[in-house]
Amino acid sequence: MGFQVAIDGPSASGKSSIAREVAKEFNFIHINTGLMYRAMAYQALLNHIDLQDEKALGELIDSTSLELTADQKVLVNGNDVSDKLKTVSLEASTISAFPLVREKLVKKQQEMADVIDCVMDGRDIGTVVLPTADVKIFITAAIEDRVQRRTDELLRQNIECNYDEILADMIQRDYQDANRPVGALKQAEDAVLIDTTGNTFEESAGLVIQLIREHLGKDVTQ
Repeated sequence: MGFQVAIDGPSASGKSSIAREVAKEFNFIHINTGLMYRAMAYQALLNHIDLQDEKALGELIDSTSLELTADQKVLVNGNDVSDKLKTVSLEASTISAFPLVREKLVKKQQEMADVIDCVMDGRDIGTVVLPTADVKIFITAAIEDRVQRRTDELLRQNIECNYDEILADMIQRDYQDANRPVGALKQAEDAVLIDTTGNTFEESAGLVIQLIREHLGKDVTQ
């Protein structure tokens, strides 16, 4: 089994960007589980599958080839759908509430993590997917910061967006993630809490990198 870092947190808390930086710093593989759920939600919409049909969603996962590349491209049946996934956040949350969907995707995630040194981010990594991870971190931020980050991110990609709509979507997403019966967003008891409100990206990433260095027994000033 490889060295495992589990990073959890709500949408737009900065966890995925920080996980990418951690992967670069330690030469780990970054597994973004949220992208896997988004990819399957996008694929379901593309195939006109009812997002409330758990059985059909499970069959879709079984028949779909899903790959995350080292440079964070998402390939579905060999096609790069990376630029399609930022607008299906709520749909991803909807399908991830189904036990069958989570069971199938969690199995894929665990199989990936068993054979490599990795940093995996999501919402139930430290509690469900990698409960014995070497390092567990829970990243959060004030919702105003998170909405602004998501707005800025979409605008940088020339995607039309509205702050108030993103806020409403994020409030609903937070509620769904915290109250789902399976795999709810929850800080693991042994996870370190990091609040990135008001932090620069460099400050937040630096805190996480320092924690991992300490665990690995490396000089934090290296």
